[in-house]
Amino acid sequence: MACGFLVSVSASPHQKRRNVRVRESSDSQRVALTLEYDGTDFHGWERKPDVPTIQETVENALELVLDGPYSIRASSRTDAGTHAVGQVCHFNLPAGVNADRNWRSILNNRLHDAVKVTNSALVPSKFHARHSAVSRKYRYSILTDPRPSAFLGRFAWHYYQSPLDVKLMNEAAKLLIDEDINIGAFRKAGCTSDSHLVSVSQATTVRRRDELIEIEITANRFVYGMMRLLVAALVDVGKGAMSVQRFREILTSNEREAIKTSAPARGLCLLHVEYPEKLTPYPQRKAKSILLGLSDVVY
Repeated sequence: MACGFLVSVSASPHQKRRNVRVRESSDSQRVALTLEYDGTDFHGWERKPDVPTIQETVENALELVLDGPYSIRASSRTDAGTHAVGQVCHFNLPAGVNADRNWRSILNNRLHDAVKVTNSALVPSKFHARHSAVSRKYRYSILTDPRPSAFLGRFAWHYYQSPLDVKLMNEAAKLLIDEDINIGAFRKAGCTSDSHLVSVSQATTVRRRDELIEIEITANRFVYGMMRLLVAALVDVGKGAMSVQRFREILTSNEREAIKTSAPARGLCLLHVEYPEKLTPYPQRKAKSILLGLSDVVY
């Protein structure tokens, strides 16, 4: 499916929120969904009081179809303003309910334009969108054209103040590739994870697409703030404010306070989530484009 322009609308369903306790049935059928969304007007994935979130939006759509509220679990709790073209989530249906339905069509008819289901499938009960995942791929997009873009401005960091050396950024990014790397220097202060060990299978600053620079990282897990702090550091390397050697020192010494800034959320997109072959919910198409429809790429 070609990736067309995604236009966000006002996220108003939260205004009709009811304070209910969502539930999962222990004797149930499990359905997996793949979602894409423009996260600009949302306060992240996870449900929060009095603000619109992706989780609440999808759960509200399910509630319109099903008798009672249902809880959904996601592969990654994306931050406020972050986007996705390959978010995976699952929900349970009680035995006896017809789960083999076209959930993509059913839910998309009840979701607004900023959130859409791109695939759905019945999965084994042991499948878990988060815990079964073996890797996640994120992409960060940077617009280097001095001219602002009415469309790309929602999905890329508009950074044009200094030229960026992509070769140096690649050199630094490749230092991240490790089966067991301590990413403690690149976590936000609010990170509650017990471990900062991450297995990074691919970290590459890809080629320029005209005035776009794209940074992709594939890892088994991402700690809080990791991707945006890494991008900010790589931009410092690209503009000459930080050497590759200094990047290496920060990475190996876990100097959390060494990275003072975080890249804006709007440039970050969850591209793809990988699962073991036996638990793959459906033949997943790996996302290749950024959110907006570049004519030469599809996902």
